[in-house]
Amino acid sequence: MKVYLNDKNYKHEIFELIRMIIGEDNFEFVDETKENNLNITIEENLSIIYKENNNIIYNSYIENFEEKTDDLFTKKQLVKSEILKFFKRVFNKVNPWGVLTGIRPVKIAKKLMEKYSEKETLEHLENKLLLQREKAELITEIAKIEEVYLSKLLNDSYSIYINIPFCPTRCDYCSFSTLKIGKHKDLVPKYLEVLKKELFAMLHYCKNLNLNTIYIGGGTPTSLNDEQLEDLLKYINENISELKSKEFTVEAGREDTITKSKLEILKKYNVDRISLNPQTFNENTLKLIGRKQNNTELIKRYNDAKNMGFESINMDLIIGLPEEDIEDIKNTLEIIKSLQPENLTVHTLSVKKGSKLNEKSIELKDEVENIEKMMDMVKEFAKKNDYIPYYIYRQKQILGNMENIGFSKIGKECIYNITMMEEEENIVGVGMGSSTKILKNDGLILNHRNYKNMRDYINKIDIIIEEKKGLIGG
Repeated sequence: MKVYLNDKNYKHEIFELIRMIIGEDNFEFVDETKENNLNITIEENLSIIYKENNNIIYNSYIENFEEKTDDLFTKKQLVKSEILKFFKRVFNKVNPWGVLTGIRPVKIAKKLMEKYSEKETLEHLENKLLLQREKAELITEIAKIEEVYLSKLLNDSYSIYINIPFCPTRCDYCSFSTLKIGKHKDLVPKYLEVLKKELFAMLHYCKNLNLNTIYIGGGTPTSLNDEQLEDLLKYINENISELKSKEFTVEAGREDTITKSKLEILKKYNVDRISLNPQTFNENTLKLIGRKQNNTELIKRYNDAKNMGFESINMDLIIGLPEEDIEDIKNTLEIIKSLQPENLTVHTLSVKKGSKLNEKSIELKDEVENIEKMMDMVKEFAKKNDYIPYYIYRQKQILGNMENIGFSKIGKECIYNITMMEEEENIVGVGMGSSTKILKNDGLILNHRNYKNMRDYINKIDIIIEEKKGLIGG
């Protein structure tokens, strides 16, 4: 389907909406009207005319549209809702997320709940924003859980994200800027030296702010050897005196990087939350996605971590991986049930540019019905095993137009995930490719991203530090 839209002010969001409804591969925007195109004309009085083969196939006129909008239901959302209704009536196509096209749907629910009751919020989400009831209830529930933590944030709070961009191998679904540590191990000492220089500067610039959490991600931080990992964690402990009282997460991630000695190092230096990420326990799937993983050893490392007394252990799963079906998901969940990690983060596969999976011709289980069944199974599993959904985000190219959900045992929610996702505190990123977000009093968010290229990051670190000094106001 080729779509022409006359009003460029709406182009981006309507593109995202139509992409979600009928799929990115099934349509394209064009710059001129033609007979075979679907031509959408938005008039100044919000009359929307749909033409195909020069024939008007639908016409929606929004009477008194100014009376129907307010600060929480904008003119743009009103137009999107009318287009959504058109696709449902003419093509029988729906979007379970209604007019919401962003990655942070909970922010919308949160804004509504600041003004309306929970019942009125649900009605607004369903009737105006056109969310399915299940999605509306999900983000409303998450908004309530998040508020417990967001309401406790101190003024000028910030969290630190530290990126270790090394992995043993690159999984086929990965689109992150990572380096294979075996090939680039000679770069690691220099990278850590520059990383510590940047971290020291950021801590100095943020000395008048309130540190909330520390999160070391990647890549795979535990791809560092014992000496390198201990050196980094020791440096962090020496420069952050209040570390013992803060949430401190390290993504241990892949089983092939985890040893008992590394877990002991993490514990020694006040890390209280780790991720051990199977993604799936299906051996055939692991081979298909190029992930080296010994499930028996992963479970051993998990039990080691449990016995060492880590406050919280997260496990990541991905639904929609190549050739996986309902039974495969069921088997993976059975193993998770026996382990009972404090956190369970469930991602729906997103096939992104830059990933090997995007280049391969592997058949994906991308039928909406299958993905929905898988996610429904996960949600039912979570409910039966006392997990609550505590944060959510959505991505482009996500299969079945679904979502990613973080589940937690009550009281074990990851504070960093909540504040980062809802953009409720400053995030100071350190390391190659990391992002920094500084919140201003007027609601503006200032962004800075470090270079994604290792050479540029190392060679231009002084420039990076100066740029972020101006951003933070150090």
